[in-house]
Amino acid sequence: MSRRTVIAALAVTLVVMVILLLSLAWIHRFQFLVRWPVDPELVLNPSFEEGDFTAPPPPSPPDEPIVQPVDIRSGGGTVTHVAKAAKVLRAGSMALKDWQVSGTGSPPTCSPTKAGLDAIAWLDSSNQFALPPRDQARFIDLTGYCSRPPANFGSVSQVIKNLQAGHEYELSFAVGSAAGFPATGNSVTVRLEIVGLLVTAGQPEVLSQAFPSAVPAQGFEWKPFAIRFTTPVPSITLTFKGEAGGDYVGLDNISLRKVCVLGGLFGCP
Repeated sequence: MSRRTVIAALAVTLVVMVILLLSLAWIHRFQFLVRWPVDPELVLNPSFEEGDFTAPPPPSPPDEPIVQPVDIRSGGGTVTHVAKAAKVLRAGSMALKDWQVSGTGSPPTCSPTKAGLDAIAWLDSSNQFALPPRDQARFIDLTGYCSRPPANFGSVSQVIKNLQAGHEYELSFAVGSAAGFPATGNSVTVRLEIVGLLVTAGQPEVLSQAFPSAVPAQGFEWKPFAIRFTTPVPSITLTFKGEAGGDYVGLDNISLRKVCVLGGLFGCP
């Protein structure tokens, strides 16, 4: 075989490999573009709008007080209005509908609780902080109402039932940060844990992934995140925990929906 023949054969092989790689990449991209999440929404109370946002009755001081308004004072005496009100939620709170609240709380000197019971803060803000399309005004702060180290940030969990084993789903959510609450490394982090996706020897394990978001130079910011996965079981548990940040790590607009070809136009098995 001549040198020219060998070179020509190698060139043809290279072209074929390039075409194959491009085809595989195009197919992957095409599949992503033609497959998207469809209703129904599987998360209950997905944007934290529902629940008992009222001050509890006496005795005083209340176990889960409402603080209003929520303002912060920065250098130079500037006051930033964060929210109309915040309800301080303790671990095991029943106020936030469909969500289990967990957390170790803050120091006993924390005002207004005085008992160190606040795990997270449930905020009722003005529309300028709302996330379209369905969000109204409420969201949660995983750091709670008072300052504490990230190791003491709170979390929320929900059990999702009636999933179709072997099918693909998309989970999306938004992480909030604000210039008025600086953080180490200028970033806040929410850790997502899903119980049920990994099964070893018949026992469920925890799939854990961190989602960092940069703190903006000014104002408030929501950063959207989304992941897709295939569940081997009909029920999973979602947990969102504040992992890093200053005195504010926002969470809103949780969504879990089945992924279907062309939005289920021709059915979604």
